[in-house]
Amino acid sequence: MRDYGMTDTEYDYIRWIFQGNVCPVCDELLVSGSIDIDHLHGTDIIRGLLHHKCNSSILGQNYEAKGLTNNPKFEEYVKRNVLER
Repeated sequence: MRDYGMTDTEYDYIRWIFQGNVCPVCDELLVSGSIDIDHLHGTDIIRGLLHHKCNSSILGQNYEAKGLTNNPKFEEYVKRNVLER
């Protein structure tokens, strides 16, 4: 978490309160040890917490090619800023 300037309190708030311990991409429960902090590269903007598989296989690649841009929930997710420094 320190790599992104996020405190333990901020992490816990995003995970448990803001997201309800659910990955906003796949709607499945987050499991400790497989959670990535999704951030907008080149900035200090954190969008949320995702499963590692969701972050690397969906957001880490060309999500337009995967057809996710037609998914309103996904489009809303990639536009949000949960924490900005």
